[in-house]
Amino acid sequence: AAERLLVNGRIYQAGAEHASWLRIVGSTIAELGSGSPPATGHDKVQVVDLKGKFVLPGLHDSHIHTYSVGEALYFVNLKGCESIDELKQRVKRHAEAHRELSWIIGVQWAQHEMGGAYPCAGDLDDAMGEDPRPVFLWRACWHIGCANTSALAAAGLGAHMAIPSTPGGVVDVDSDGVPTGVLRERATDLITPFTEEKDPEVRRRYFEAGVAQARLTLRHTHSLSLSLSLTHTRARAHAQS
Repeated sequence: AAERLLVNGRIYQAGAEHASWLRIVGSTIAELGSGSPPATGHDKVQVVDLKGKFVLPGLHDSHIHTYSVGEALYFVNLKGCESIDELKQRVKRHAEAHRELSWIIGVQWAQHEMGGAYPCAGDLDDAMGEDPRPVFLWRACWHIGCANTSALAAAGLGAHMAIPSTPGGVVDVDSDGVPTGVLRERATDLITPFTEEKDPEVRRRYFEAGVAQARLTLRHTHSLSLSLSLTHTRARAHAQS
């Protein structure tokens, strides 16, 4: 079996000081230690000088939401927006860059960073222009969101529709009783059931993006929360890879 000897590293050991060398035979860690590495015994051993780099075992994560991690990469990041105009520009650019998305979802806005102003449905309508897609933007706390007119209509919150009872939540309305687009606490539940992406190809893209992120630090993951339709999507993605 092929043999490798990793030397001059900082190699993690649970409950012990870092080792400095690691011997691998085939795909098995044969031994590790500190100080002078063992003699190789023959010239076919591949010696790798880690030059002080850190070595961590491949981690297995049994509770990671792989799909959600990938999905979040397609949210528009509104952190640091200093005005409603800046927020609108970010939404506009994101929507133009991602024509494939059925909903435009944003995160991390905060009214105190925008002079105290909350975004409203009209602001988001302006940002989208002729684009009819629904928009929902989560505040940084995830307890408040803002929807455009299309999103409000999808949730049954149009200008001439009766506002459903929302125990534990508030639908902000203007002086005429028309929803402004701001939903608080449990009122966000009126919107969220509609925001899930339905296009199987986009869903596959989310999952693959999540897997790519996981590969940066993990060897294996379990995604037990996958829906049946997403499991089929995952199977197709695996078959095509």
